[in-house]
Amino acid sequence: MELKTEISKNSFSGKVFKWTCKKQQVLSVSLAIYNAALSSYGCNNMNNGPKLTDIDKAISKADPSTLQMTSNNPAINKANIDEVIEEITTSFKKIVIKDMLTESLMELEGGNYLGLQEILKYFKDRNLDLYNRLDKVDFSILGQAISGLVSPVLSLRHNFITTSKLNQLIPFFENMEVEKLFLDINHIDSEGGISLAKILKLTKFKALSLSLNELGSGCAKMLGQGVRDSVIDSLCLRYNNLGFFGAIELMKALSGPTKSSLLNLDLGGNKLGSFGLYRLGQWVNKTQIRTLDLSDNNLGTQGFLELLQGLNGNTLLEKLIVTENNIGNDSAPKIVSALKNIKNLKVLNLAANKIGDTLSIELARHLNEFNNLKELYLGSNKIRDLGACALAKKSHESNLKLLALGKNIIGDLGAQELAKSLKFNKISDLDIHDNLKLSEQTLQLFIDNISGSMLTILSFSGKSEKLKLAIKLNHMKLRLEPYYVAKCLVDCIQNESQHLHLVKDVATIILNYLPSMVTQSRPFFSAQRYLEIAENQLVKQKNATIKKNV
Repeated sequence: MELKTEISKNSFSGKVFKWTCKKQQVLSVSLAIYNAALSSYGCNNMNNGPKLTDIDKAISKADPSTLQMTSNNPAINKANIDEVIEEITTSFKKIVIKDMLTESLMELEGGNYLGLQEILKYFKDRNLDLYNRLDKVDFSILGQAISGLVSPVLSLRHNFITTSKLNQLIPFFENMEVEKLFLDINHIDSEGGISLAKILKLTKFKALSLSLNELGSGCAKMLGQGVRDSVIDSLCLRYNNLGFFGAIELMKALSGPTKSSLLNLDLGGNKLGSFGLYRLGQWVNKTQIRTLDLSDNNLGTQGFLELLQGLNGNTLLEKLIVTENNIGNDSAPKIVSALKNIKNLKVLNLAANKIGDTLSIELARHLNEFNNLKELYLGSNKIRDLGACALAKKSHESNLKLLALGKNIIGDLGAQELAKSLKFNKISDLDIHDNLKLSEQTLQLFIDNISGSMLTILSFSGKSEKLKLAIKLNHMKLRLEPYYVAKCLVDCIQNESQHLHLVKDVATIILNYLPSMVTQSRPFFSAQRYLEIAENQLVKQKNATIKKNV
């Protein structure tokens, strides 16, 4: 259901909020609603205007998971905020206060921030994102407002938070019940390690994200000790200029007498370089880490090989991400041999490197030895037809469910082999977008092989509507919902009504393939009507062409 209603700005000082649902369904609601504009959506009690509970029900029909609240008017009435938040937010799992004039909101009640406190009391069990609005706020008073917050996520991203501002918040973290804290894109420097360690001591955060700050190597030791003594299982330190020695300090701190709970570590973009990676791999082997992200660290081929040799025999690491690291195809056999020794590897991301056909072919030869590998990302690697053919021909010997080969140099030869392999492998997600332009013959080969395969997602470049429809049809058939197959195809017809031959083909599919299951359904009758219209239009076009030629 599309919800799109504009209510008069003359109602109650013209304060208008815009509620945006995940499915692009929009409802603009005045804070004081004395208007019957929602009657078409089933709202009751229209004599005095729809109640907020009626609007709540109308929105909840869409079952959205995300709500974004914005306001272009800083003059906000506290009483009405309470009513709107209490009545409407009950339908949403996630709430984001975005682009709000937060400082104006907090000036309510004589500057004591009760306005924000009143809103936050309704955020229990929802994610709270205070994004890019707190640069002018007194953080000691903000701390009072968020003290006692109960929420899965507290995000303070992009708020110009310095170490001194973070220190003002420390006392207020103790009473929070928050699982994940996001402090990305701020100005926390090397002195912030002590502050962060204090916060972790007061809380039971399971995830901490600090990407794009200014931590440097000086913060690593104190932060590492704080993480080690906490229950943190996910730590993101992307783009903090740690350097190799900062990473070493972090490793030492995490290796203290108390065993760390860390399972996921992201050190992407920290200028680790190619030196000493064997030591890093050995350290990972002594931890419980399941996911290691070292993307954009200029590891090089030799550094990557050293890392893998350090990881030799690891049985816990499941996901290894080394994108954008200038990894080439030198020492391809050694690299693949070392990868095989990471016994439980399920996801390998080598995208945006320089592995070419050589390393791709070597990986293909040994795919049957990667028993647990489910996802392989090789996009942006200058892979040509030879590499694609090798992966396609060996894919049936693996347990791969996702193969990403986008932004390479694969043409018809490689794509055709990938299409043929679909009937024999377990791949459900294949990405070949932004390669060389594929011929109609190749696209038809994909159409012919999708049926009966496990493929449900195919990312490709081009405007082959038939291929898109074949994917949708196969996707729906797998779920055994014939009514929705027909409905899906009817929707496609509506979007492509100018392509008469396509409309005719799809309508015929609906009528011939699914009649016994959906002959009494609205989509079936719609298909009959579209087929009739398409055939009549095609006849008219044909007659017009004959007349013109005569």
